[in-house]
Amino acid sequence: DDLVYSSVLPDQSFLVGNSSPYNFITLDGSDEHLTFDSSGLPNLTPYTITAWFKSTDIDQTQSIIEWGDQVVYERRAMIIYNGGGGADWTLVPSIYGENPQGGTTLTEGEWTHAAVTVTPSTKAYKIYLNGILDGSGTMSNTFVSFSGTSGYIGKTGTGEFFEGNISQVGVWYGELTQAKIQSVMESTSYAKIPA
Repeated sequence: DDLVYSSVLPDQSFLVGNSSPYNFITLDGSDEHLTFDSSGLPNLTPYTITAWFKSTDIDQTQSIIEWGDQVVYERRAMIIYNGGGGADWTLVPSIYGENPQGGTTLTEGEWTHAAVTVTPSTKAYKIYLNGILDGSGTMSNTFVSFSGTSGYIGKTGTGEFFEGNISQVGVWYGELTQAKIQSVMESTSYAKIPA
């Protein structure tokens, strides 16, 4: 349960057009994003991703965070997606080529705490919205090791730009329990102010 990446951003002056005193970034959905070195992030070990987000255009595929390679089963990501296999626009843990969907259609313009846990060796995943289990199962495909070191907040390597606000992105080694996810959500809820 070690936190290996956190996007706590006290100074966002490097983002053009962002002057928010709050701890979130505002992204335009067309080209704004953050790039980071992901060389220390989980590859084939269990991991958890947590974040607050508020999308202003929920009807498009968009990434909250991604790292790994843009090759089938080598990406690790948490995205908003509609693959027709679940509710309309849902949160998914993505490995580029497989995107299992949660059960709740997301609401545009509403702050939501998101978390996904993934265990690559068993292909098991869980999806949480606002600390409540929203979906779980086993992915069909085998995870493949990646060598890429570029990570992104607010886009994937192929685009899928996020439109809205993202805050308090965290990547953890290990599968966090539901109680720990709820604790992370409660301890970072200040990030979504103002509503």
